Amino acid sequence: MKQPSKLLIDLFKAYYNARKNKRKSPDCLDFEMNYEKNLFQLYQEIINKKYKISSSLCFISFYPVKREIPFSFKKSLMGG
Repeated sequence: MKQPSKLLIDLFKAYYNARKNKRKSPDCLDFEMNYEKNLFQLYQEIINKKYKISSSLCFISFYPVKREIPFSFKKSLMGG
């Protein structure tokens, strides 16, 4: 049986890490309804060089510590 690629494993790890504190956000819930399909689609876009990096919208929260919060759950998976 073929082993999954490191990229695919990393995408699943990034998904589980990104959703920790965002489980109730509408964007996360929308992504989560078909998360396996969404992750495999993202994987295909990356390996086929079709994923386009675009500007991301976020806001800065100062409570309890200063941090950047992305509006898009998918962007948070990609580190942006």
